[in-house]
Amino acid sequence: MKKPERAQEGRMGFILAVLACLVPFLALVWASSRYYFNYPHADEWAFIHLIEQAWNGPIPWAEFYQPYNGHRLFLPQAVLLGLVRWTHWDHRYPVAANIALGACIFGLAAFLLARSTRRAGGTCPWAAFPVLSLLVFSLSQWTNWEWGWQIQIWMAVLAVYAGLAVLSVERLCGWHLLLAFLFGAAATYSFAIGAMFWGGAFVALAMRHFRGEPRRWLYLLAWALASCVLYGLYAYGYEQAEAQSASRLIQANPLKIAAYGVIYIGAGLTYFRPWAAPLVGFAGLVFGIWAHIGLWRARRVPASALAPFTALMCIAAASAALTGMARARPAVGGIWQAVNARYFTISSLYWVGVIFLLALVMQKEPLGIGWGWAHPWRRRLGGVALMMVAACALLSSRQGYFNMDEHYKVYTPEVRRMIVQELTEVPPRVRNPFAYTFPNELAFIKKQQLSIFRPDAEQRWREASGK
Repeated sequence: MKKPERAQEGRMGFILAVLACLVPFLALVWASSRYYFNYPHADEWAFIHLIEQAWNGPIPWAEFYQPYNGHRLFLPQAVLLGLVRWTHWDHRYPVAANIALGACIFGLAAFLLARSTRRAGGTCPWAAFPVLSLLVFSLSQWTNWEWGWQIQIWMAVLAVYAGLAVLSVERLCGWHLLLAFLFGAAATYSFAIGAMFWGGAFVALAMRHFRGEPRRWLYLLAWALASCVLYGLYAYGYEQAEAQSASRLIQANPLKIAAYGVIYIGAGLTYFRPWAAPLVGFAGLVFGIWAHIGLWRARRVPASALAPFTALMCIAAASAALTGMARARPAVGGIWQAVNARYFTISSLYWVGVIFLLALVMQKEPLGIGWGWAHPWRRRLGGVALMMVAACALLSSRQGYFNMDEHYKVYTPEVRRMIVQELTEVPPRVRNPFAYTFPNELAFIKKQQLSIFRPDAEQRWREASGK
């Protein structure tokens, strides 16, 4: 093919890919504008005590820094407090921030995919970008999209992508290491997945160190020391109830954690058929391991190209194991608790790595991803696998939309009743049904005209009820 024809084909592929990527994003924006949580929900009622303290003066450091459900939410809470103060807790703003962070995540993931494929000697995989868009903007993550409180997950995941993007530059130097350290700290103090970033980043550095690049023991040592310091700070003052102790579960039955992890990895793509999560999760894990063995043996793909995606897959797997330590107990829900929409944003990290590996499979020239892949059917099989990922992501997104609609129909009347009937306690559906009824918190947001009691918001709620 002549160069002008190649350029024309590349431009056309770019335009089609951009248009296809916009469809899931626009669908997300439309659904979010209709179904977002425009009231305090569940954990947000416990957050009101910090809002009240911020309203009356500086928040004590110990109060602001203390863990919440195993997470250090320092940065997300600071952002949310700023938005509450600025907007009188208009819930549209944190939801818009979630979508903006998701768009940044997609941009970084697409950048890494294009850069790594080019470094591997392949052509830009335009067909992979719409699949990536379906995955990142999937409505199966509806809880994380529509609930402003979940900004913590989006902030942590974006910091993970940014840190790995910095560590996978072609010529790594000390400044890159320092910047990645800052991104890692931001991820750590946004959500617990940040604690997994340090191990995944160490894997990425080690891959570059031991395969095809100048050996820099100082970088590995510096990263290990930085990880220890951050873990030490994270653990300072950290307390966990004995009933939720991870070590007790490991001693009792470690196979539960493995089963939980497999379901966790596959659940995001099988939200429409949760029973298939173990099958899809196991297939994804097998393919990832097999492809990495083949690439490592073939020595065709530079370590700096493969490292960020290997790290993403490791982080997702480690997060699955960490969550399983606390959630796989029968009292919490057992191994099937992994089929929870809140986890799909994290488990999607693994499938971003799978998409990159499939993009290598679909190259015209085999890149040594495994034994026997020089066969003419190689590209077709890779394309079929990519289409299967896209189909599962699309069907799971459809199921997420149905869940959003159901949640809206069930919860909205409860919020309206709380306003119109001027209840003094929060209805069980709106808060955690096993939690405190939050009469003081409800009285505070009424007094300060926050959230649903902002004059414009309260008027809309009353008009919708006909009063």
